[in-house]
Amino acid sequence: MKQLEVVAGILLHQGQVLCVQRGTNQHSYIAYKYEFPGGKIEPGETPEAALMRELQEELHKTVKVTPEQLFTEITHQYEDFAVHVRFYLCPVADRELQDTEHVAIKWVAPSAIEQLDWVEADREIVKQVAQIK
Repeated sequence: MKQLEVVAGILLHQGQVLCVQRGTNQHSYIAYKYEFPGGKIEPGETPEAALMRELQEELHKTVKVTPEQLFTEITHQYEDFAVHVRFYLCPVADRELQDTEHVAIKWVAPSAIEQLDWVEADREIVKQVAQIK
């Protein structure tokens, strides 16, 4: 079974977290679900470089990401594939972005993010992020 190496950014600004909603997908169990922005690590990329690239491509957001910002990592098995995801805490100076890929984006208080319908791989992390003050 295929395993994808993925990075995700937990973007934080003034006590809120950026949550993005996926669009349609060949795998219905991840379509239209919320997730933290990010994507696949390309061959030869560091996880941090991959996240900076993905945030620039998806959100036109320049974010510096360092290894010290690693929040946690998980491996999750879906029906058709597995993902190994590294999550990074990414404080940002402003909320300016230009979304190019998602159905919706929301800045949400950590205490309220569990109310959104998340992809399975992010659900355990959502519980941890909900505790951020």
